[in-house]
Amino acid sequence: MATDLRTRITDPGFTPSLRDTAAVVDLLAEGDAPDENDKNGKTVFELACKALLRLAPLGDPAWDALAKLVGDPRPRVRAGVIDVLTQIDAEKTVPLAVRALADDEAAVRRRAIAALGRKTDERGEKALLALYPTASAPHRRAIVLALGKSGEEAALIFLRTLSDDPTTAEDPELTRLVQQARARLERDEIRQTPSRIVGDRVLAAEHLPFAVTFLTRRGLEPLVVEELASRNLGLGAGRITGEGRVTIAWRGTLEGALAAARCAYGIALPLTSSTETTEATGTSGDDEAFAQSLVRALTSEEAKARLAGLTEGPVRFRLSVEGAGHKRALVWKVAGALAANPETAWLVNDTQQAPWEANVTRADPLAIDLLPRALLDERFAYREHDVPASSHPPLAAALARVAGVRAEDVVWDPFVGAGTELVERAKLGPYAKLFGSDRDAPAIAAARANVKKAGLDGIALRVTDVFAEPPPGVTVILTNPPMGRRVTGALDLSTLLDRFILHAAKVLAKPGSRLVWLSPQPRRTRTRAEAEGLTLSRALTIDMGGFDAELQRFDRL
Repeated sequence: MATDLRTRITDPGFTPSLRDTAAVVDLLAEGDAPDENDKNGKTVFELACKALLRLAPLGDPAWDALAKLVGDPRPRVRAGVIDVLTQIDAEKTVPLAVRALADDEAAVRRRAIAALGRKTDERGEKALLALYPTASAPHRRAIVLALGKSGEEAALIFLRTLSDDPTTAEDPELTRLVQQARARLERDEIRQTPSRIVGDRVLAAEHLPFAVTFLTRRGLEPLVVEELASRNLGLGAGRITGEGRVTIAWRGTLEGALAAARCAYGIALPLTSSTETTEATGTSGDDEAFAQSLVRALTSEEAKARLAGLTEGPVRFRLSVEGAGHKRALVWKVAGALAANPETAWLVNDTQQAPWEANVTRADPLAIDLLPRALLDERFAYREHDVPASSHPPLAAALARVAGVRAEDVVWDPFVGAGTELVERAKLGPYAKLFGSDRDAPAIAAARANVKKAGLDGIALRVTDVFAEPPPGVTVILTNPPMGRRVTGALDLSTLLDRFILHAAKVLAKPGSRLVWLSPQPRRTRTRAEAEGLTLSRALTIDMGGFDAELQRFDRL
């Protein structure tokens, strides 16, 4: 039986029965020798533990069967059983783990400490705190790690004491674990207090104006600049400050900033700190210096004015680092450094419930964007329904802006999808009539729902082929045509574009008419359109997420 089980535990699909439990537990005693039957070189102990864990769905019966073996005379068995019991039901295992803290064998005590890190209560917390003074250095590190995962108020007080204890500094790894554990518990403590971005608050006069960067697709930057200028904000011109970035000096609220540019998908508050950093070389010293540079930048007066000034409740943020090596370790270094200093503890790293994100580009000097992730964005709330590959609202807004606004316009989107282009055109200014068509009935249903949600009237939608009879009196064709996988039926993409240009040119016969669309084959469509008497008046190369397309405007002169 034992020989048969030795072979069967190497099979990932093998689940022992309850009557096999004791026999599989016996295999735990064989220790760390690699199993000759396992091609991955796992030890018999590891394989036996994994097999026992497959009993977890049996719940209490599996736990009860294993619990009887906690007092086994073999240390390896006791350690393995504690580990498996914890993974089956951590809460039920707490009393057994507390008792195991007094085990004669260090390996068993180590497993018991780890078990209490999964789930503890007042008993487990007290037991770990009581064990710490007499524990070995490795066990002290394990206790701190366990307290950081599941400790409560007493654990946090203890960790703060350890942070100030000179003997802790004698062990660099213990110091790191204490900082990490303390940061985690303080973050959990702060999570109990609500935190939100105050989107309608204006910063104090001494912090005005402040820079706001509008984030957009590559290629749409000029349209964001134009859109900001059209708002007559009186704040000076927006400047293109990088790929997909337009920055302006701002005096209003975050909500007002977000609403100022429909061609942007979001906003960021760039920090202008000139803090210098060391280029990444992979050494822990460099990581330590980089973490300290981040802490200085994120807690500067400029950053504090933005973060604390525009947040109600604790300031929680998520750290995102581009161009860094071991990001998780770096994040913990920053979080620990913030928590350890009373002057910087107002800023708490929180990967789960953070209203802010600090996006860092590892450069010299540092480039940091503060992103208000939890800021409510009402601009595109109408878009409750979607269809595959339909336009993102900022891109649709860009198309509408390039088409321009004339009160007499009759606008047609022949590939209407979810209706986003028509809604954005309606929000931009007056028009005579809006039409949308699509051969896909679900797309028309989605467009109707979005139009209704937007509170718009007078948009006519119908299911029909693009080459059927067009709506009457069209002066503007505004559309994002099918590309790649969206092209279905007998036509390939090139043929579809050629045919559509011919069709559009016939529809747009009146001088002053315009075709505004995205072309995945710009040279081809330019040639075809100009051959039909349409004049290219604007062209922008746009990042479509994996390929480029050209936003083209053709006029009938």
